[in-house]
Amino acid sequence: MKSMRSRAGIGLVAILALFAVTAQPAAAGTAVDIELALLVDVSGSINEVEFNQQINGYVNAFKDSDVISAIGDGAKGSIAVSMYFWANNANTNFTDYVYQVVGWTEVNSAATGLTFANLIDDELVLNPSSGDINPYGGSTPIQGAMNTLAVDGSGLVGFADNTFDGVNIVDVSGDGSNNVAIPTGKSTDFGRDALVDAGVYQINGLVIGSSSIVDYYEDYVITSNSSTTKAGFVQNISSFNDFSSAIKSKLIREIGGVVPLPAAAWLGLGMLGGLGVIRKVRRKKHV
Repeated sequence: MKSMRSRAGIGLVAILALFAVTAQPAAAGTAVDIELALLVDVSGSINEVEFNQQINGYVNAFKDSDVISAIGDGAKGSIAVSMYFWANNANTNFTDYVYQVVGWTEVNSAATGLTFANLIDDELVLNPSSGDINPYGGSTPIQGAMNTLAVDGSGLVGFADNTFDGVNIVDVSGDGSNNVAIPTGKSTDFGRDALVDAGVYQINGLVIGSSSIVDYYEDYVITSNSSTTKAGFVQNISSFNDFSSAIKSKLIREIGGVVPLPAAAWLGLGMLGGLGVIRKVRRKKHV
């Protein structure tokens, strides 16, 4: 009996040590509940009115008290968010289909939500009555854009090299399926695979259009449940007129999702209870 108690005590010490390691602050990163990358479709199918409806939808969402409350309800009460445009366009601001238009910003209050909203509003809203047109355009390279974000393409600051530490989530919005040729040797969902391999925990979609586009997002864009990912979801609206309310509810759903335990914590629980499934959540590497 004494021997068994001794072994149990040693095991408990090992488990507590694992949790102690888990509890250490992340190196050189501000701790947040999630790091949220917003990938916004600005391809040629998006006209000037629709462009503004998207941008104004995001502006209104980050000013909204319900969104700010959802952020405040998190364990840390804070998120980091960045906005990227994606399209297949020769515009020199784009690097391999992606252009980062608003850098990583911490949002943890109504004031910081307003700051992020203003960063979008001040730079991006078009004025069609003055002759403004969608300056981007081109085709719809969903997979290429996701792949570029995953590998932190030249000129981009993605998950690996920002100054925050949290669960990585990608929010993709668009009105079409991928229509840019898949590179030789790559799978149909190579962009999603690249993000998952880079440690993204969840990818969700907001589809503006038909059920066939929803099917594409469900099959090739969002994540499924696995040992390192959470099942994503697709929200569908029929027109850009509904974008503002849709992106608000989508953000609340994303922000309010269950934040996973770090890998070491799951390992400790598995040792204690003999769990059948141990979920390991890949953490961002710090340089």
